This record gives sequence, structure tokens and C-alpha cells, in this order.
Amino acid sequence: MARRGPRLHRRRRSRLRHTGVQRHPQQRADVPDARPDVRPRSPRNRCYERSRHLWQEIQQDADAFYEPGRFTTFPAYEWTSTPRRRGGVVHMHRNVIFNGRSVPEWGGSAAEMQNRPERLWDWLARACTGDCQVVAIPHNTNLAGGMAFSETAWTPHTPDMLRLRAWAEPLIEIHQVKGNSECYRGLGTTDEECNFENFQPICEGGREAGCAQASDYVRNALKAGLRLEADYGVNPFKFGLLASTDDHQGLPGATEEDDFTDKPVRRAEASFPTGAGGPADNPGGLVGVWAEENTRDSIFAALKRKETFGTSGPRIRVRFFAGWDYPADLHARRDLVEAAYRGGVPMGADLPARPAEAAAPRFVIWATKGARSANLQKVQVIKGWADAEGETHEQVFDAVCADGIEPTEGTGRCADNGARVDLSDCSYSSDLGAGELSATWTDPEFDPALRAFYYVRVLENPTCRWTSHRALARGEPLPEPALTKERAWSSPIWYTPGGE
Repeated sequence: MARRGPRLHRRRRSRLRHTGVQRHPQQRADVPDARPDVRPRSPRNRCYERSRHLWQEIQQDADAFYEPGRFTTFPAYEWTSTPRRRGGVVHMHRNVIFNGRSVPEWGGSAAEMQNRPERLWDWLARACTGDCQVVAIPHNTNLAGGMAFSETAWTPHTPDMLRLRAWAEPLIEIHQVKGNSECYRGLGTTDEECNFENFQPICEGGREAGCAQASDYVRNALKAGLRLEADYGVNPFKFGLLASTDDHQGLPGATEEDDFTDKPVRRAEASFPTGAGGPADNPGGLVGVWAEENTRDSIFAALKRKETFGTSGPRIRVRFFAGWDYPADLHARRDLVEAAYRGGVPMGADLPARPAEAAAPRFVIWATKGARSANLQKVQVIKGWADAEGETHEQVFDAVCADGIEPTEGTGRCADNGARVDLSDCSYSSDLGAGELSATWTDPEFDPALRAFYYVRVLENPTCRWTSHRALARGEPLPEPALTKERAWSSPIWYTPGGE
């Protein structure tokens, strides 16, 4: 049966020249749902009406292509906030996704809200009521110029404002085409795996845009959330993790390193000799959601409860659970998933109150490689905690490693498994690593008096980065870095003394 294809919405310069960026002195700056100052036939009014019409078309297309059980769509848009900082424009973008049952008539623009995220949260709380449900997902926070998780910019730290942010933004993007946002070595961490797809250099000389700052990285935000919860009684950074592409090609699953073409605009302005865009880009990531079925209600509920994970492109799958009385061999049982849900909580959740007889929580980890990917090398647990003085800390543990390698006593880390890449043709070791890794792991340094979070990072054996594939195909010298180590991240599980 023939079906119409998705619409291509084109910007018409003659009709959309006035986008509402210019503001009249008397214009209301709080929300975009009341504009008494806009004249009926003004260019601004025509822009608003055209934008509203496009938003209706997006909703209609989402409904037309929704096939429960096969293909799930949501009405959504990007809230594209681009404030200026010293050195240029920064990204405060959000992907705003509705469950589809009830959707506001107007999408709510960053221009109308003066690029201020707290105005978006407030508008969503008032516009999305009844059957309407929404999540706003900050993405590309590594380009936010220090503002993504700043404790001084934009958001006044009151309990009400922090609760509003926690409600509006339960998820965070950790990886995409414009780099990695997990962590950056030298910005609050010494973790060697944080030298992964860093898109920009560290800020120097007072520069704020076009460079990396500690307050733009997810792991630092997770740590800051523990401190804020102790101070205000609410953690606004209790994020579930996911990844996406953002390559503007309409091909969300095209994340292979050996077939990366980058954004169309990057190709048009490319100076990199392979014909693609800048070498700092990467093929982007994928999001995984553990949902009961492929429907809007089920997937959206999983997003809200943060039972999500992200990958740097491969189709790695990962599960992560925590409980107080899991058996030590739960990871090896056939009923792993059922027993883990029954006796504990999944990724994205809070551990229940610690039973008096429990010494430390047990974590169950399971990961499998993607069908077209290299083997898995190890699975790590990243722990963050706040001490009695409110200072935050982190530690990386190798929970399970391939090839029979055990973590070294004292360091908790595994030796390299020896997997290598032949840079003459990008072939890689297929006899080392594992297709599946699992473990039941206990924190050897658990302190029941301290707030903490735990998440899993799955690492593949090294492979060629996309830039090496392109350079070899064109007979060019290999650029640095020549290799990459693909990965996946689970959402965290949180522990709070005395309860959730």
C-alpha cells in the first residue's frame, strides 16, 4: 500500500525573515502564548502563524507514521537556544518530546524566552497539562560555554526552581556528532577514558565560547547534584543517560565509522581532505530504551523513569540493576532480568532504604556487543559521591573484563587485553574480547552515610576512527587520533542515606 513520504519543511527567506528575535520594549518576555503587542498583519505575526502551522504539520506527520508495535513516533521539536558568551555563540539546546496524547498549540520558541531554559521549564509546566506529558532533553552540553550546569548562570537556586528543572529534564544526552559530554580529562577528572571525542580544547585566557569548561560535562553535573540535594533537598541533575546523532541527515541509525558522511552543511564547506566535515566530528550515538513494547505509552514511560542507555554508535545493549540482597551469581542465571527487577531496581532509579542487615548494595551488569562491532573489552562502574563536608569525588572500577583478565588488587583495574588494529587496512583483533560480559559487583568502598551514584560504561576493543577509514580510502596520511574505542553508558542508580 502506497504511503506518502515525510514532508520536507523548507525555510522561505521571503516569509520567515522576521523570526521574533527583535523584541519590542513593551513585549512580554515570559511565555510565547500571549502577544498583545503583535499587530494582526505584521511580519512577526505572519511568522508566528507560519510557525504554528508547521508545528501542526509535525504533529500530523507523527500521528500518520505511528505504527504501534512496529514504528513509534512522537511530536517533538528542538528548542534552539544560542546565547552569546565571550568568544562566540554557545549551545543551550533542548529536544522537547511530547507523548502525543495532548500537545500545546504552540511549540514555544527560544527567541521568545530570551534563550533562558528556566522559562522553557515554566512554560512547559503551564502549557503541558491534563493528558499532556513532556520531556526536555539538554543535548550537546559540551558546547554550552560553561552554562549547561552552572550554579550561577540563568537558574536561581531555590527548591521550587530545582524541582521544576528535575521535572522538566529527567534525561541528558551524553554523546552525539559534535562530541562527547560525559567527561573531559583535566576538567574534574583524571579518568583516561575521558580523552574520548573531545570536540573543543579547554578554555584559556578568559574565553567562554568555543572551548570546554567543567560545568558542561555530565559526570560533573551528576556530582554537583549530590551536593545540591544535600543543600536544597532536591537533585536537579538526577539524569538518565542517552545518546543521539544530530547529523541533520534524517538517518538516525547511520553511525558506522566506515561510512560516515557528516552533516550536509559540513560536506559543503569541507576542508578536510576526505571530503567529509571537520575531523572533530564523529558519527554520533544511539539511544536505547528498555520498554515493555514498541508503543508511545511504553517508550515514553521508560523515558520518564530513565530506563535508558546511550552508545557512541554501535548497537551495544546494556542492563544495570541494583539491590540489597541479590545472590552473588545472579548475572549467570537464566532468569537474570526477572529476578533483578523482582529483587531490586533498574538503571535510572533510586535504591530503596538500606535494610539494617545489608552491608552494601549489589549491582548486576549485563552487556552484549553490536552485530557489526568489535568485541567488548571490559565493563566499568563509575561511582560518584559527596563526603561529609560536601566535597564530591569519583572513582572508576573495572567490574568485569574479557579474556579471563581480573582487576588488579589495589587499583581495581584490568590489564590491557592486547587487542590491536592493523592501520594498513583497519582490520582489528577478532579473537580477543567477548561478545557478552556480565557480573554481579559489590562496591568495595561503600559508605552508608554518603550520597552516591553509580553508572556503567561498556568499552569495546579499539578500532579505526572514521577519519582513518577515509584517509586510507584516499591514500592520505592517517590523522590523529587514528583509533577510537566505542562504548555505551547506562543511566545511573542513586543511593541516598536513609532512603531514596
